[in-house]
Amino acid sequence: ALLEAMHLGLPCIVSSAGGNPEVVRDKMDGLVFESGNIADLAKKLEQLLAEPNSARVMGESGKIRAREDLTIERCARDYLNLYDEVLTL
Repeated sequence: ALLEAMHLGLPCIVSSAGGNPEVVRDKMDGLVFESGNIADLAKKLEQLLAEPNSARVMGESGKIRAREDLTIERCARDYLNLYDEVLTL
C-alpha cells in the first residue's frame, strides 16, 4: 500500500519501524514518526495539514522515487547482485 500511495503522489507518513525509513525519506517523500509514539504521529499529521505546499512537494518527490527507484525491476536486479556477491565469497 505504501508504494501504491507513493505512485499516486500522496505524501506518506510512516513509522520508523522496519524498512519504512528506507522507502520514505523523511521530509523528502513524506514524514517518518517515531514508532509507537502516537503524539509524534499526530504532530506529523498536523504538519502535513498545516503545510499543503510541502505536502504536495513531498508527494511529487515520492511519486518520482517510486516510479524511478522503487520498481520491481530494480528490486530483482538488487537481489541478483546480492546473490552474485554471496556466491563469489
